[in-house]
Amino acid sequence: MTELAMQTAPVRGKRQQNKEQNTRAMLNAFESVLAREGIYNLRTQSLMDEAGLGKPALYNYFGGVSGLLKAWLKKNPLWPQATDLVEGHEYGQLDRLPVMERIRLSLIGAANHWHENEAVARLMAEELSGPTPFSETLAELRQQKQDEVTQNLASDAEILARDNWRILVVLYAAVLYASMRRLSDTQYLNLELHTEEGWNDFLSMISELIDDLALAAKVKEAAKDSIERQEGKSR
Repeated sequence: MTELAMQTAPVRGKRQQNKEQNTRAMLNAFESVLAREGIYNLRTQSLMDEAGLGKPALYNYFGGVSGLLKAWLKKNPLWPQATDLVEGHEYGQLDRLPVMERIRLSLIGAANHWHENEAVARLMAEELSGPTPFSETLAELRQQKQDEVTQNLASDAEILARDNWRILVVLYAAVLYASMRRLSDTQYLNLELHTEEGWNDFLSMISELIDDLALAAKVKEAAKDSIERQEGKSR
């Protein structure tokens, strides 16, 4: 290494360290301000005050607030990743489980994702209530993440069967709504979703409903087989 290189290496290292620290500070500031003020009231100056930096840092590192939002959502995705939906199981072995168990894992995994990422759930709730300055960015990112999950689910022929797909679509919407509704301190049909007890009760309802639907599917299939056997004997 030349003498010049030896002299400039510490400078480059310090700059890189400063960049990482400033980037982390702005990402943390975004989450704090979002949780405190919401997406509608999010202001650039509030972000920079929270981060303890000047506005030029925001544009140098992220190109603006939309770029900061995209960077934050890379670490805190709107939609659960495919691997989030199979907690406790090897993803490659998921197809060995009964179809209703796969649906259960998808629903509980999605619920846990939004439960553990309240800032994401709050962002989604506010954005869905009306246009925001970041609606276009959010729509783009939301579609990307939704597609990632949908593509994995859509590759499962059993889940795509009419009855199973309807169950997944309707209950997935219920889980998403409950995840956003729990951010308020109000009851929902006597459920205190904002408490751990109320939230766990809701997840238990989802799981029990899946059990009931799985049993109903078996009964329906048995009845169908019985009718077919009777028809076969009568021929």
